[in-house]
Amino acid sequence: MTLPLDPAMASFDREAADAARDVLHRHRRRHGATTSRDRILTHDPGDLALHELLSILLEPGLGRERAHAGAIGVLCGLPGLGGRGPLRRMARATASELCAAAGITPTATARLLAALELARRFAAEHALEPGERIVDSDAVFRRVHSRMRDLDVTEYWALVLNERNEIVREAVVSRGLRSAALVHAREVFQPVLREHARRLILVHNDPEARGVPAASAFDRRLTHQLGQAATTLDLELVDHVIVGDAGYFSFAEAELLVPSWAAAMPDDADSLPFGRSKGRTRRPRGAGEGASPDVLAA
Repeated sequence: MTLPLDPAMASFDREAADAARDVLHRHRRRHGATTSRDRILTHDPGDLALHELLSILLEPGLGRERAHAGAIGVLCGLPGLGGRGPLRRMARATASELCAAAGITPTATARLLAALELARRFAAEHALEPGERIVDSDAVFRRVHSRMRDLDVTEYWALVLNERNEIVREAVVSRGLRSAALVHAREVFQPVLREHARRLILVHNDPEARGVPAASAFDRRLTHQLGQAATTLDLELVDHVIVGDAGYFSFAEAELLVPSWAAAMPDDADSLPFGRSKGRTRRPRGAGEGASPDVLAA
């Protein structure tokens, strides 16, 4: 149902837009586009360099020259992090690291951190499409990669699926240290039971993986134990995906975890609901061909 538009409100919107355009035109005629702040008001923001965008954030309270120097300091003064770009280095930096690198005030640092958090939430909002249908492990990776790749600690997320493999809920079920996290089956399956669903994808990041991650012995044991618990609860652990900086490992694609309904699908099926490898297999180190789930308990 579409609500009728209030004529008074429509008139107000048009008047406000016209007034804003008049202000910008007057500003341009009076000052010209001589500073970064002027240019972003009168030009495409995409035309501005990264240091110009940063200087706009830092200028209030610092002044133009100090803001420019601070922007250069932020871009060049942060330590390198495995080839990551400047924005990703900024996103991982603490407030004290930003202050030290850029030589800026706490107020300017807070403004910069707020802008980074807005960008992070925008990316998360863009990724969380309601009713998104997960068709393979690569779709899981694309959904979570931008949000998980720069986490400093290991987190386990549960993606709850309905019978059409559409995501109905996403929840953090464990948060731990850099190299490990304590995972309880009750926390993993609680979101599924609350949604009265049956299918679950477990996802966790590997903060130390700079390329495509591998499954550790702990990952294999955990996946095997959760698979057994899911069977007891009449649930389906559809996949366990490990996310690294440049790739992922999927237990389903590596055929170390095969849902019962996927196993019943014909090999030449045109459209698989989930889990069958399509040339993206990421086998764990030491796993041979045809490894069975029993190996996971070793």
